[in-house]
Amino acid sequence: MIHLDRTRTKQVTAGCVPASEIINEPWFVLPPAMEYFYRQKHPEYRPLPPFAEGCTSAGSLPVMEFIYPTQGIKIFIPRDHTGELTRVIAEVVHRNPAKKIFWHLDEKYLTTTKYIHQTEILAGAGMHVITIVDEDGNVIKCSFTILRPPGP
Repeated sequence: MIHLDRTRTKQVTAGCVPASEIINEPWFVLPPAMEYFYRQKHPEYRPLPPFAEGCTSAGSLPVMEFIYPTQGIKIFIPRDHTGELTRVIAEVVHRNPAKKIFWHLDEKYLTTTKYIHQTEILAGAGMHVITIVDEDGNVIKCSFTILRPPGP
């Protein structure tokens, strides 16, 4: 069940709109990663409307989710044909792909993405944390381990 304004185009809360003006409507909602893949085969899927100006989304459903890496994964990075270590391609989905996402690895800024939220990561062996922050201040983190590569 979601709460909409009278136009049924924006989500609202009782904190920003009088309760008498809120329309309650059942809505089929998937987590961000599932939504990303489901929408590719189901064009009838209706994503959640954005929140109205001045309405906070605190406590609502997550807006971002990691596709790769996943929390706690152990990653073996192979060498390419030249003997160089290859890179990890990290991917995140956002309910609104047009939002800018700022990527950080171990608290160091990497890059900013928009629409296609993927980036290459080159990291040494050991534990690492990717932190993702969108332009609205939403944050998600993922811890993973790079295994020590064998050989030279």
